[in-house]
Amino acid sequence: MRDYEVMCLFVPDLEEEPLKEEIDKLKAFVTDEGGEVEKVDIWGKRHLAYPVNKKEEGYYVVVNFKLSPDRITEFKRRLGLLTSVMRFLIVRTGE
Repeated sequence: MRDYEVMCLFVPDLEEEPLKEEIDKLKAFVTDEGGEVEKVDIWGKRHLAYPVNKKEEGYYVVVNFKLSPDRITEFKRRLGLLTSVMRFLIVRTGE
């Protein structure tokens, strides 16, 4: 398994509890694919540098996790199906 980091930009319309539910879904995606979540860092609602999907703000969440490289494609697919995620970026961390 390799170390990865995903930064997700969630829609600004979410309240605190629905945001936590969406983060739990994201963590479940990792564990369903046989990985493990190491750290979840919620940056909160931030003003965006440019509009994304006609929205000026969004919730930033960074998740560090371990996952097998052959499962990343399925993780990306499942993450892209979440309607509450405006953008996401997955980066391999470590060596």
